[in-house]
Amino acid sequence: MENMSRSGLFILKQFGFSDRLLIWLYMNSTTSDVMEFLNYSFNSTAIKPYMTKKDMRLAQTESLTKFVSENRENLLNTEKNKIDKILFKYDQNVLDKFMTVDERPLFFYLHGRQELLARSNSFVAIIGTRKISSKYFRIAQKVVQKYIQRGFITVSGLAKGTDTIVHTETLKLHKPTIAVLPTNFVSIYPKENKGLAQQIFKHGLAITSIGPLENTYRSSFLERNRYVALIADEVVVIETNFHSGTMNTVHAAKLLNKRIKFIPQENKKVNEYLISLGAEKISVTDYGN
Repeated sequence: MENMSRSGLFILKQFGFSDRLLIWLYMNSTTSDVMEFLNYSFNSTAIKPYMTKKDMRLAQTESLTKFVSENRENLLNTEKNKIDKILFKYDQNVLDKFMTVDERPLFFYLHGRQELLARSNSFVAIIGTRKISSKYFRIAQKVVQKYIQRGFITVSGLAKGTDTIVHTETLKLHKPTIAVLPTNFVSIYPKENKGLAQQIFKHGLAITSIGPLENTYRSSFLERNRYVALIADEVVVIETNFHSGTMNTVHAAKLLNKRIKFIPQENKKVNEYLISLGAEKISVTDYGN
């Protein structure tokens, strides 16, 4: 039995089919060609349990064949899509030291200095609110500086506020930074960070689980936060509140047994909650000790 080819799965993924279905196809399909796959019977009782309602709608549309024929060449043009490397879930690759096969998406896309993930350096995720105050803005810069001095590689999510400070300050120090994106490499969000993204493509590394024709959903941001936690050896919280993407990353880090630190917050209840999660309260002067 021959597995569905990676390129075929990649194209079908861009059309909108779920990872659950595509994984089943990889494990069970008898064709390696995506066009041959289009003749596969979606009414098969074996495949139905692995199809979402969306998969069933997509499989019934006549636009699938047209999509494949019109987009195959462009999709496989990785240079056009700013993709330097596509990592497949079931291949042995650099992700092995960061996450298990079960924790990986079907595809992970890299753009920039791929060798950064293979380095022996430790990785620190420095995270915080998009609406960072001037006080914590300065603290964030100091935290970045201290971790850079200790040889860490910074990781963040390219969002407004804290993430932007982390990436910008790292690049100012002529050190590489890793941005985990909730979008593909073309549709950068937020738009005002497109220039920063270009700098990271050149001097650091951007990674994402979102392909060139895939949409970004609310769940994409949550997944981005989880990948930040997976890559990091340590997670440092600059400024946050109870209901935030930052706290979502903290929860993910706790489940992964990652070391979590935080700068004391103005809200004492937030401090108490972070401590209850096992986070270590520190002051900015603690860095470098």
